[in-house]
Amino acid sequence: MMSNHVIGYGMNEVVETAVTMFEKFEISVNACKKIINAGLDSSCRYDGNKYETIEYLYEDHCGNCLKKRSSCAWALGNSW
Repeated sequence: MMSNHVIGYGMNEVVETAVTMFEKFEISVNACKKIINAGLDSSCRYDGNKYETIEYLYEDHCGNCLKKRSSCAWALGNSW
């Protein structure tokens, strides 16, 4: 069975929307993480590519707190 890139990139749009909603304080960080995990599960379950699902996050977001790396103490190497 071949990989379906459409699924991975489609779920990436969902992740981007969830993170944007988090940044606008429309949803909590925990709700955002649940949406991201659901996207990852969906992508893997239906033969998409997991890395494509979270490609938006790789660009400039901390995987721990979901803030942009430029404003994240953890990503900058500072202590909490």
